[in-house]
This record gives sequence, C-alpha cells and structure tokens, in this order.
Amino acid sequence: MHRRLLGLSCTLAVLLVGYVIAWVVDRMERGFTDSYTFSFFLLALLLAAIFTLTVLFFVILPQALLVRWLTRRFRLTRAVPFALFFLLSSALLLALGCSPSLHLIPLYLIGTPYLVAACSVLWCISFQYEQTTA
Repeated sequence: MHRRLLGLSCTLAVLLVGYVIAWVVDRMERGFTDSYTFSFFLLALLLAAIFTLTVLFFVILPQALLVRWLTRRFRLTRAVPFALFFLLSSALLLALGCSPSLHLIPLYLIGTPYLVAACSVLWCISFQYEQTTA
C-alpha cells in the first residue's frame, strides 16, 4: 500500500513539474503581460492541481493498470511495458489531435514524453516490484 501511495505521489510530482515547465515556456513565448496578483497565482495553482489530478486518475492510472494486466496475462518482458506506455500515450494524443483547434505535432511532441514519463514513474515505483516477485 505504501509503495502505491509513493508511486502516485511521485507521479503527481512529475505531472506538476511538467505542467509548471510548460506554463513557464508559454509565459516566455507570449510575454509576461498579465498582472501577476495573488489571485492569479492561486488560480494558476488551482488549474494545475485540477489538470494534473485529472490526468493522473483518468489517463495515467488506467494505462498503468491495463499494462499491469497485460504483463501478468501474457508474461511480457521488462521492456514491453514502456513500449506499451508509448503506444497508448501516442494513441490518446493522436485521438485528441483530431480536433481542428489543436495543433497535432506540438501536442504529440510535448504530450507523449509527458505521459510516458509519468506512466514510467508510476510503473517503476508501484507495479514493477510485484512483477519481479510474482
């Protein structure tokens, strides 16, 4: 149980760091023209928390559980889960990129490493140990 909580906590930290980096890059690209008040930072932190928790529980955790089931069911080797994370993340981002308002290439190039890194952290901390002991 402690390993699962540690895995979720570390994954959430990876997601938050990725979100903050993307936010800072966006601010640098568009210029720092907003008025940075306390309420602005509070709303930015609230948006970061909502986004990262949603990604964690609706994207990362289901991917990790699916990969865990596949590796147990088919007795896959150690490198296969990471390839599956890449394929699942790519498929999700390509499905999201079908919207005409989103630009597919930047979304794919930024989103895939973001999701694969988070899935990998959760996998290595929470699930890989039980693979080696089973």
